[in-house]
This record gives sequence, C-alpha cells and structure tokens, in this order.
Amino acid sequence: MIFELENYINHEIKMFSENRFFPILKSKKSKYEKIKRIKEVVHYEFDIQIDLYTSESNKTKAKINNEFQCLYNKKKELSSLVFTRKEITAEKSSIFNFEQSIKLAEAEVRW
Repeated sequence: MIFELENYINHEIKMFSENRFFPILKSKKSKYEKIKRIKEVVHYEFDIQIDLYTSESNKTKAKINNEFQCLYNKKKELSSLVFTRKEITAEKSSIFNFEQSIKLAEAEVRW
C-alpha cells in the first residue's frame, strides 16, 4: 500500500515537472527569463494560504505566554514569602513530657 502510494506520488511529480518545466526549459529564451518563469510557476502552483495556521499559532503562543507569566508571578510571590523554621526539638520535648505525665497518671491510678 505504501509502496503504491510512493510510486503514485513519484509519478505525479514526474508528470507535473515534465508538463510544467520541460516546455519552459525547451524554449529559446535566456536563462534569466527561464528561471523567472519557473519561479512564477512554482509560486502559482504552490502558493499555500497559511494565514489560518499563523493566526492559530499566534493564539497558541499568546496562551502559552499567558500561562508562563501566571506561573512566573506565582513563583515570584512564593519566593517573596518569609518562612520561619519551627524548632523540632521543642516539639519533641513537649511530646515526651506529655507521654511521661500520662505514664505517671497511669502509675498513680494503679497504685
């Protein structure tokens, strides 16, 4: 299937080039005029309207830039915050003291 498609495309390219370029090259005009005519043919045959694609591309670019700017602002906001380190040893000692008071209360109840 792919081989057939490739053969078909090659055949179409060959037919197009023979039909469009061979008469130009066979003419007795100067090389400059031949090249100019070939450029005109190529421009005429392959003039693809890309305005739709470029406008979509610009919209996508604007959307990405907007998202990037939002993320950059959030990063800047987070980096401006001041974080204080909480003393972990004080937490551990208060937990230990609480556990000891529970054990002491249980021991008193048992006594």
